[in-house]
Amino acid sequence: MEVKKKKSTAKKSSSTSGRIAVLDKMRKGPSVKKFANTDTKNKSSTGRPQTNLKGFGKFKPRPAAAAATGKETGRNKRKHDDDKQDDNDPSKRLKTEEMKKKDRKKFRRTFKNNFEKAAEMKQIWEKMRRRDVTKAEKEQYINQLFQLIRGSMEEFVFAHDTVRVVECCHQYSPEKCRQIVYDELKDHVVKMSQSKYAKFLVMKLLRYGTKPQRAELMSKFHGNVRKLIRHTEAAEVVEDMYNNYANAEQRTDLIQEFYGSTFSLFKDKNVKTLSDILEKQPDKVNTVLGGLSETLTPLADKNVVKHSIVHKVMLEFLQHSSGSVRSDMIEAVRETLMPVIHTPDGAKLAMMCVWHGSTKDRKVIVKSLKTFIKKISEEEHGHRMLMAIFDSVDDTRLVQKALLDELLKNISDISNNRYGRRVLLYLLAPRNSSYFHPDEVKLLALGDTNDQSKKDNNIRHKELLDYVSEPLLKLFIMNEIGHFVKDKSLSQLALAILIHVNADTTEALTLIAEMTAEDYFPAAADDAASEYHIIEHDSGHLFLKRLIKMDKEASEKERPVFCDILMETMPVGSLRSWVKSNRGCFLLVTLIESGLPHVSERVKNEIQQSACMKTLKKATGKGAEVLRKVLEA
Repeated sequence: MEVKKKKSTAKKSSSTSGRIAVLDKMRKGPSVKKFANTDTKNKSSTGRPQTNLKGFGKFKPRPAAAAATGKETGRNKRKHDDDKQDDNDPSKRLKTEEMKKKDRKKFRRTFKNNFEKAAEMKQIWEKMRRRDVTKAEKEQYINQLFQLIRGSMEEFVFAHDTVRVVECCHQYSPEKCRQIVYDELKDHVVKMSQSKYAKFLVMKLLRYGTKPQRAELMSKFHGNVRKLIRHTEAAEVVEDMYNNYANAEQRTDLIQEFYGSTFSLFKDKNVKTLSDILEKQPDKVNTVLGGLSETLTPLADKNVVKHSIVHKVMLEFLQHSSGSVRSDMIEAVRETLMPVIHTPDGAKLAMMCVWHGSTKDRKVIVKSLKTFIKKISEEEHGHRMLMAIFDSVDDTRLVQKALLDELLKNISDISNNRYGRRVLLYLLAPRNSSYFHPDEVKLLALGDTNDQSKKDNNIRHKELLDYVSEPLLKLFIMNEIGHFVKDKSLSQLALAILIHVNADTTEALTLIAEMTAEDYFPAAADDAASEYHIIEHDSGHLFLKRLIKMDKEASEKERPVFCDILMETMPVGSLRSWVKSNRGCFLLVTLIESGLPHVSERVKNEIQQSACMKTLKKATGKGAEVLRKVLEA
C-alpha cells in the first residue's frame, strides 16, 4: 500500500512540473524557429523578435509584462491616464445626446459657415421688423444688413431663416441696392427655384424687379421649363412667372418648351400655339404629340397639375390628339380633375375629358366629384364641367345619385350663388338664350360631336329635369316668396322654375297671387325697398310682367295659368288702386295684352269706372299715358 502511494505522488509531481513548463512557454511566446519569416533584427522592448506572418502584416504581440499582470503599459497606459484626466476636467464638452434639445441645436449651429454673421443679421432684422421703427432707423438697419450679406448672398439664400433676411433687404432697399442683389443672384435662380426656401426670393426678384430684370430672369429658365415643371417647388416659380409677370410673347416662349427640345433651344416667334406647329410641319405631328404625352402624363400624379401653364398645354394636347393617345391622357387625369377646374383652360380640359372619355372614364370622373358638388357649382369656371356632364353622360341614374342628390341637399346655398344659379338654370332650360350667353352656348355645343354619348339629348334632359322638379318647386314654396320675387337674380330662377318644371305649380302661383292681391298703398320716401308692394318693386313688377306674358303659352300646354289664379284671388275693384302707380299702369297694360279675353275684359271694366278714369287722366307718368292709349284703342 505504501509503495502505491509513492508512485501516485511521483506521477502527480511530474504532471505538475509539465504544466508549469507549458505555461512558461506560453508566456514566452511562440518559438522563433517555428516561423519562416522572422525578423530577428527588430526586437521589441521586451527583447523578443518581431515576427512577420505571411498575410497578416507585422505581428505585434501584447507586452509580456502586461500579459502577465493584466495592467496597461506604454501608449495604452498614457491614453488611459488622459481619459482619467479628461473625466476630472470640469470644462470637458458634453456629448450631444446628453444636451437639452435647445442647447444641442445651438451647438450644432456653431459648425455652420458664417454662423456669427448670420446671428448678427437676424438680430438686426428683428429690430427692423418692429412697427415702432422710424423710417430713418429702418434705412440704417437696411444698410447694416446690406453690408453683412454683400458678396456672400448665395450662402444665405438656402436656409429658412437667413433667406428671409435677404428677402427683406431686397424688398426695402433702394433701387441701386436691389440691382446689386439681383446681379449677385441672377445666375443661381434656376437652382434657387428648386429650394423650399430660396424659391420665395426668386418670386421677390420677379415682383420687385424692373422689366429688363424680369425679362433676363425668364431667359435664365429657357431650356429648363420641362424639367422644372416636374419639381414641386420649382413649378410654383414657373407658374408665378407665367401667370403674373410674363407678357404674351414670354408666355409663348415658356409654352413652346413643352413642344420639344428644338423649341426649347430655338424660339420661333411665329409659333404661338400647337396648331401653328402642326399646320407648318404636319410631318412632325406624331413626334410633337408623343413628346407632349411623355412630358404631361407623369404630371397627372403630382401636385403640379393644379398650375394653369399645365392646364394650357394639356388642353392643347387633347384638342389635337385622337384615338388611343387621347384616351391614355384622359385615363391619366380622370381622377385629378378637382384641382384643375379653377382656371378657364382647366375647366375646358375637364369638359374635354367628360366629352371624349369612355363610359368607364366618365364613371370615374363623376364619382371623383362626390362631396365637392357645392364647391364646383360655385366655381367661376368649374361649374361648366357639371353642365358638360348633364349634356353627355348617358347614365342619368349615376348622375342623379352621385351629383344631384348632393346638389339638392345644398340647394338653398347654391341658389344664392351667382354660378350655382346657372347650374340650376341649366337643369331647367339647357342652352336657353334667355339665361346663357351665346359664347357659352357655343362652347357647350362642342361636346355634341363626341362619339361616346348614345342617348338622345331630349330624353337625357327630361330624366334629369323630372328628378329635380319637385325639390326646386319646394325650394320656391318653402322659402319666403318675397325673398325670391323681389331679388333681381333669384326672380330669374323663380320664373324659370315656374315655367319649366315638370310638376304642378298651382300652389306656388297661388302664393304669388295672394302677395299681389294685397292692398296697394304708395310707398313713402323713407320706406325700404323690401317694403314696397310687388307692383312697385324694381324686380317684382318685372317678374309679374314676364309671368303674365308666359300665360298664353301655359294655357296652350294646359299648365296652370297665373292670370286666372290672380283674377280669382283679387277682390273686385282692387285693380283700380294700381292706376296710382306708374309701374302699376304698365302691369295693367300687360294684363290687357295677355291674350286671354276674360282677363282683358275684367281689367277694362274695372278701370273704366268714372272715378278711376279721373285719377288716370290726372296721372302724368309714362305708364298712365300708355294705359290711356290702350283703353282708347
